[in-house]
Amino acid sequence: MNSRIRTVFLAMAIAFGGLVAMLAWWQVVQADNLADNPLNTRKVFAQMRIERGLILDDARHPLAENRKEGDFYYREYPAGDLAPQLVGYNDPVYGRSGL
Repeated sequence: MNSRIRTVFLAMAIAFGGLVAMLAWWQVVQADNLADNPLNTRKVFAQMRIERGLILDDARHPLAENRKEGDFYYREYPAGDLAPQLVGYNDPVYGRSGL
């Protein structure tokens, strides 16, 4: 009975050690890849705390404005659905695109 418990304990200890080693490798060696991953929304949320300037067309009409909600600034596009594709967007769900 004790040999079976010892075998299970050793197997679990080796599995736990492998898990710790894999997490350490992922966080230390792969840290740059994790930070640059487009699915990582930390950078998007950090940039949403910065108030960005207006984007104007040639007639000085705004294509993109800021709207503050809590700590975050959200982009509004008074020109409709055309402006986000042209000037870009910064969204926690869809990521970052455009200018």
